[in-house]
Amino acid sequence: MNKFFKIIIGILIGLGILLILFLIVRDMALNGQLEFKTNLQEYTPRISSLGPERRIEIKENIIVNEEPVYFDVYLPRDFDKIHLEFEYQNKNPEIKIGAMVNDQDMELKPLENFVSEGFVINSVEFDSLANYVNNGKIRFVISIPEIIEPVEIKGLKIKMIRSAIWQENALENIKNYLTFWKNEIK
Repeated sequence: MNKFFKIIIGILIGLGILLILFLIVRDMALNGQLEFKTNLQEYTPRISSLGPERRIEIKENIIVNEEPVYFDVYLPRDFDKIHLEFEYQNKNPEIKIGAMVNDQDMELKPLENFVSEGFVINSVEFDSLANYVNNGKIRFVISIPEIIEPVEIKGLKIKMIRSAIWQENALENIKNYLTFWKNEIK
């Protein structure tokens, strides 16, 4: 009986170690990319919900009634760029997506400059992510300067991009991963 419990305990410890290693390796983005999808209606481990709540309605999709609204993307490590792909319906002249540089400043990029009748998919990309990271996250702002009608957001796909682990020194890559955690995650 005693030997049986030691084997079970050894297996459980081994499975626990494998789970921890799996989670670390997944966050390291060995192939250089991490992708996430969300409808922005609720928090996920990597993406917050869209807010503030007084400016939106949650139905089948999110309805943006006032601007600006924002969401946070939590980074598991350092990345070079981020690609945001929105699926939405818009009847306003312009939508801009901004990445916060600090508490007051942001870099705004146009998502589209045309009015659409149905749902469309458009994207925007931000480079040099180190400029936007604050405590391991990036805050993105959706700005609709001349809001005439509410914007309906169906979903968001996020792709974070960096060089793959085999494209640079593996030890240097691990060092960068640990440095990011030390400096950004508080």
